[in-house]
Amino acid sequence: MMRHWQAKCVFLNLTDDTEDVAMIDTEVMDADFNSILLDWGEACQQSFLTTLMSTTLMAGALSGSFIAGWLADAYGRLLVLKGCLLLVCVVNGVFSFLATVSWLLSAAFLFTLGAGCGGYMQMWVVESCRWLAGVHRIAEARSTAIQVMSRRSGAVQQTNEWQWWEILGFSQPAITCPNMKETSRKYTYSDLFSHPAVYAPLIALCYCFVSSSVVSFGFYFNADALPGNRYLNMAFMGVSKFALGLLPFAVSSFVGRRPIVSVSVGFACIGAWLAVISQLLGASAGHWSLVALSLLVSAALDPAWKINHLYSAELFPTVVRNMARAVCNVGARLGSVAAPMLIVVAAFIPETKGKPLPEELPYTDDEIARGEQMLELNPSDPSSLDEEQDFSVMCLRISQLFFYGTMLPHRPVLDGPTAVNEKLQGVAYILKDKIEGPESLVVEGDSIYTGLYDGRVVHIKDGKIVTEVRFTKQAKCGNFRHIVKSNVPIDGRYMRFVNDVELHPDRRSILFAECNMARIGRLNLETNEVTPFALNLPGLPDNIRQGAGDTLWVGMAGVRHAGAPSVIDAAGPYPLLRQIFLDFVPEYWWIKHVHLIRPRHAMVIQLNADGEIIQSLHDTKGTHIQDVSQVSQSGDYLFFGSFHNRYIAKLYIER
Repeated sequence: MMRHWQAKCVFLNLTDDTEDVAMIDTEVMDADFNSILLDWGEACQQSFLTTLMSTTLMAGALSGSFIAGWLADAYGRLLVLKGCLLLVCVVNGVFSFLATVSWLLSAAFLFTLGAGCGGYMQMWVVESCRWLAGVHRIAEARSTAIQVMSRRSGAVQQTNEWQWWEILGFSQPAITCPNMKETSRKYTYSDLFSHPAVYAPLIALCYCFVSSSVVSFGFYFNADALPGNRYLNMAFMGVSKFALGLLPFAVSSFVGRRPIVSVSVGFACIGAWLAVISQLLGASAGHWSLVALSLLVSAALDPAWKINHLYSAELFPTVVRNMARAVCNVGARLGSVAAPMLIVVAAFIPETKGKPLPEELPYTDDEIARGEQMLELNPSDPSSLDEEQDFSVMCLRISQLFFYGTMLPHRPVLDGPTAVNEKLQGVAYILKDKIEGPESLVVEGDSIYTGLYDGRVVHIKDGKIVTEVRFTKQAKCGNFRHIVKSNVPIDGRYMRFVNDVELHPDRRSILFAECNMARIGRLNLETNEVTPFALNLPGLPDNIRQGAGDTLWVGMAGVRHAGAPSVIDAAGPYPLLRQIFLDFVPEYWWIKHVHLIRPRHAMVIQLNADGEIIQSLHDTKGTHIQDVSQVSQSGDYLFFGSFHNRYIAKLYIER
């Protein structure tokens, strides 16, 4: 449609080039372009209305994020979702009457769209089961879970024994507070900043949203300034963003969150710098390379946006999740020009792939102190205290222990009691290729009890599994259930990756293996004094178990000696490099393929009560056994467990 209007400047919001157009204030132009700006007489690129409209839209989104986030956590997701969609329908309907561009058609379309959304919500959208359970509406959560599964599969087994998370196939939520008043209270934004485990990743993630918004919205709102046809530019931008936006869904099953973000931001940075360099080298403002690189930047950043939103749903407890997401969305709307330090905040955002969603806020120092006081007043009633601790905090503390820089002494020479032999090549196998990951063993007579990689605890007798225990009705076992909270702080600053504890033969002290430090420590239970027990071991000590005659057997998760290189020794002083490397390699890869990057040499050692090595057993080629995590002695036989082997090994020894 050709429209006539009065042009008031030479910078028109038109698709076609207008470089050679000369106009005066009263000249009437024919433009093959239709916009509400034409009706307002503001089709000039220098008009403040275009910027004002964008700013107003973002200001509304900012305030709406705050309000809707709090309402969703306080009154439920579904109610707020319906309210927001209703508000969108009403406001669009009112706007269609205020605008003068085909208002009748717009009103009819929006009415139909609103009715369709209402029908869709009524049929398919239900309240969040996690939120219902979090406010103790358990019956509604279970009913909603049955409703969801019946729509998905058509039939659900009706049993009162199954909880809502078992019906959906989820792991049990880590709901930690038995106090009804505390868990049903309404949380506010101040709660987000009272727990370090919440506000540290929140601030870091908010910064990521700010940084991403600067680039993304900068290209969105200024796409009309790019040379060429604006429709084609917007079409290519939409197609490329859609295509690259699917990448997180395609690779998230085997790649963590942070590698996706790093690659996404990396390509966006490369594209932005190439665009700057092309202009510095004299390329014209209308050169095709500027369009191509600009589209690359806007599209390459889309996977990072996807992961940012996924992070905001995975990092925070259910009771404050929507408020945390609201803060992140506020950061996305605000934007900032100080965005080049994105890599610095990565240390505050842990990997969430494969981790359970937290349900409750972690304990503050005041709450822990009150718990200790309660324990002192009523030591015989531990049930009066909260029994679980936030899983993400525990993971963060464990990772901090592991990622301290470590400097190991020179690797020992294998001689004397550690001299190489091939005694482990004489092992026999129990249940070979029928079990996986029997890491820890308890041997009692002709019975063996062990936990497996798939989450089962099994009783083995005469080479067969006679009993197995599952701790959940789910087919997939081994999911996180809870961690028992301890109110007794332990000074662990001088410990590194404590992997196992065992009672010393004197029964007055305990031994603990510091795996990546290649040493075993000793804690006197009477004096609380910690002393070295065995230092500079020829491997990484895993489980410690008592043997015959006040001796101890130690399985080696890996071997380190002067005759072979050691990854642990080489990477020990560089925790940042280790962290970056581990971030880019999926966790499951280590379980399945770690044997490909380390020596296949298997070793176990026997210590006396003073921590001296008295003998060792080897399989230097790893042809019969690898990665011994535990050695259990029963009579004249040793039984070997491993975190990934598909068997239990058995070896006869002469005493």
